[in-house]
Amino acid sequence: MVTLKDVAELAGVSVKTVSNVVNGYSFVTESNREKVEKALAATGYRPNISARNLRRGRTGFLALIVPELGIPYFGELSALVIAAAHRRGWTVLVEQTFGTRQREHELVAGLGSHVVDGAILSLEAVTAEDLRQLDPHFPMVLIGEHEIGLPLDHVGIDNVSAARAAVQHLIDAGHQRIAAIGELPHRGTAVQRLRGYRDALAGAGLVVPEDYVVGVDQFHRADGAVAMARLLRLPEPPKQSSASTTNWP
Repeated sequence: MVTLKDVAELAGVSVKTVSNVVNGYSFVTESNREKVEKALAATGYRPNISARNLRRGRTGFLALIVPELGIPYFGELSALVIAAAHRRGWTVLVEQTFGTRQREHELVAGLGSHVVDGAILSLEAVTAEDLRQLDPHFPMVLIGEHEIGLPLDHVGIDNVSAARAAVQHLIDAGHQRIAAIGELPHRGTAVQRLRGYRDALAGAGLVVPEDYVVGVDQFHRADGAVAMARLLRLPEPPKQSSASTTNWP
């Protein structure tokens, strides 16, 4: 295995200079940097990432926990997180929970094992008490709309306002028979969007049949298709020129 000492001897510089170049430090003269880079290429040196991370007191791994990779949103989110982490020299370990409390609890409980240096979590069933069991200094960020009730870093959107604005747009366009697909009582996102949907209708003085609100088992395309078929079978389906449908799955 090629070592820093081997590279330093070939480049005619100190081991410290080689280390500075390898680690991207700026305080190296341009001439020495060129010598080191040529020596690195000639010897085929590859840094030992594990050893480097141990010296820095970290593993170099981050955890990303999401409900289901088969849902396009979470698949795209995972790809973007992995790409961003890679640019910064981190490796992402991805796990899916399928939204079950047992699996979420198992994964969250394992975050304190020092296998990972931080975590990004999209949770649906874990409680504040579950997260209180973790080291308070462990770095983690919550994403999504599941409300934990703890002072943690949290990235999400105002789903109530977003759904209200979407329905208001349809109302402003002259539509009145507006249906909503995606009722899912245990999903915070679905509950918030449905609240915004109802707020907009109430604000416009509109009343739609309760069967215009269609529940789903999961946020899958197939569930959305089944729900739409159910709407279209109604005696007065929201499909005529005066109707619109907001479809969330």
